[in-house]
Amino acid sequence: MNNAGHPRAPHYSQCRTATPPHCRTAAPPRRRAAKAPAARHLVAALLLFAAPAPAAAQERPAGGFYGGFSVGVELADTDYEKGVGLNSPPSYEADDDRETGALHSARALFGYRHWFDSFCFADAEVDAGVYSNTRVDGRLSGTGTSRATNNVFPGDWSLEKNRGASLTARFGIRADAIGMEYGTNTALYLLAGVGWLDLTMQAGFDNRPPPAGTPAVVGVSRHGADVQPWSVGIGVESGLAAGRAGLELRRTEYDFSWSGSGTGAAGDPRTDHDVDVVEWGVYLRYVRPFGL
Repeated sequence: MNNAGHPRAPHYSQCRTATPPHCRTAAPPRRRAAKAPAARHLVAALLLFAAPAPAAAQERPAGGFYGGFSVGVELADTDYEKGVGLNSPPSYEADDDRETGALHSARALFGYRHWFDSFCFADAEVDAGVYSNTRVDGRLSGTGTSRATNNVFPGDWSLEKNRGASLTARFGIRADAIGMEYGTNTALYLLAGVGWLDLTMQAGFDNRPPPAGTPAVVGVSRHGADVQPWSVGIGVESGLAAGRAGLELRRTEYDFSWSGSGTGAAGDPRTDHDVDVVEWGVYLRYVRPFGL
């Protein structure tokens, strides 16, 4: 106590060692520095950038109904054989000719595409087409030299395509699914189809000059045929979502035959005609999906 009767303040040396309760003073609370909004945004951006990005989900391309058109050129390798036979005396002569012609087509298309997943698809498609510059022309040289009725007479022939329709199935896969660096908008596919085709065959005959005492036989036989061609092929297309442009290569086969009205009696020979066609076609196509 000091002289005034008040408690004496502790000396500094006493507080250095013992730190009694009356020497402790409450420390002022430390103020937490507030983070600036800009710093928070920067940290969040860095974390987002450094974090591994999730694998991008493969978006399934557009499926459903579609319509379009195609144009193409077909190289038709055509084999025509004509036979002439008599019953009495028995005889049969045959001659054949093989020619190749370029035929041009234009088709309207309508189909439906189904995606099994993001990579594989199937199409069902119908088409109807017309043709231009549609004839394959050739000539039989004939058999024998006497121009008798038991010979195949020489003559020109032609095969004409009028119109047709077909049903085609396609099975395809996106190019990137098999490691091809063409992007996600390109697909490769296989195709197979059957169809209907309206044809006209003309076969000329001319035995001039005929043997002595034998009339000249000159004319043209005309035959219409409906055939069922089948085809297989491959294709590539680009643009899986909206409009799709494609290129196809097809191999198509068909055949038909008919017989003339001859009975096979002397002077009225029996005639047989056989036609076999193998076509290699290249087609450009464009289709657009639409909803129904």
